[in-house]
Amino acid sequence: MPPFVGGRWHSVRAVLVGVVLALATWILWLGMGSLWDRWSGPGHAASLAPLMPHGLTESALWVLLSISAGISEELVFRGYLQRQLTAFTGRAWLALLLQVSVFGIAHGYQGVRSCLAIAIYGALFTLLALWRKSLRPGMIAHAWTDIAGGLLR
Repeated sequence: MPPFVGGRWHSVRAVLVGVVLALATWILWLGMGSLWDRWSGPGHAASLAPLMPHGLTESALWVLLSISAGISEELVFRGYLQRQLTAFTGRAWLALLLQVSVFGIAHGYQGVRSCLAIAIYGALFTLLALWRKSLRPGMIAHAWTDIAGGLLR
């Protein structure tokens, strides 16, 4: 079984591949979000408005929080939970469905519509992690997505 996060990057090229994959995943995420908004209607849940940053200090803290969330959620959901559910069920695809369901539900404070979208995004990050055998590109893409969601709204 590969290392939990994906082993070390042994070259500049490996780092660049990870960053490019993260960027491509983030762009795909944006496209999926646009399609989702067309299908289900635009906008964040009203409950998120008070959580969005206002001013320089809150924006700086938002960036730190987003990086922390990107790393920790990928470790917990795509790393630990995916592995445990795969071992429990014996099927990576079933583990993926269960894990992204939990991931979506964990974001319940954002509303049902957002939970469904987040579960789909979680599946995207899971497929990336399984394909690359690394959590790093997903961590980067997840952090970028959260940062942009707060600063570019």
